[in-house]
Amino acid sequence: MKQYLSRFGPDDSSPLADFGASMTSAPGQELQEVLNTVPLLRRMEKVLLLMAKEQEVARLQSEISEEVNEKVQKHQREFFLKEQLKVIQRELGMAKDDKTADAERFRERMESLNPPEQVQERFDDELQKLQVLEQGSPEYGVTRNYLDWLTQVPGA
Repeated sequence: MKQYLSRFGPDDSSPLADFGASMTSAPGQELQEVLNTVPLLRRMEKVLLLMAKEQEVARLQSEISEEVNEKVQKHQREFFLKEQLKVIQRELGMAKDDKTADAERFRERMESLNPPEQVQERFDDELQKLQVLEQGSPEYGVTRNYLDWLTQVPGA
């Protein structure tokens, strides 16, 4: 770009105006109006307006991008801190992970139901499967829902 700009001289500013107009994202009709404008001062004024619009768009894009980045960083920081807090609470025995809490809740519910032996066996198998599965897996959700349903059915 520096080499291209060095070709423009103060004696003939028309190519510089055309080059400035071509660097904008103005629609073809506006660019054609610049080319059709013969008086150099008027042509440069039109190009200056196009470049001012371009600068405003760039400024707005920069502001939006900066705002989005700030929000993303804030959410990432909050997520990271919450995860750290969970780990610390588990290490100190102050909290249990979701999987352990779910398993204990299902055990407590099942104990209060006094189910038949075959229901209890099925429950134990599903509870063991729940503790092995990853929480993010679809099967974890299905197994959790099944255990939730099983421990809420009266007279299971």
